Amino acid sequence: MGYRSTGNSGGKKGRSGRKPKSVERGLLQILDKAWPEHKRIKFFEMLAARVDEGDIEAGKYLVTYVYGKPQESHNVEGVLAVKVMYGKRND
Repeated sequence: MGYRSTGNSGGKKGRSGRKPKSVERGLLQILDKAWPEHKRIKFFEMLAARVDEGDIEAGKYLVTYVYGKPQESHNVEGVLAVKVMYGKRND
């Protein structure tokens, strides 16, 4: 139960998984044309000005963009019992 054979990703062959880097680069070229660097700089200057005025949401956005979202952590408490069995598998 719950055991997979090796090589079975579960996705449709040829249509699952991450897109090739060439597709990603093509998308970045399109985005660069649609939103040139001088407009991106102006946007972040405006965002930084809003942070200076005390806009908390703008600050959250800017910090998340610059430093990345903090990793979530979960504290799990309790007892975990593991039973290790040796021998043949009965599938």
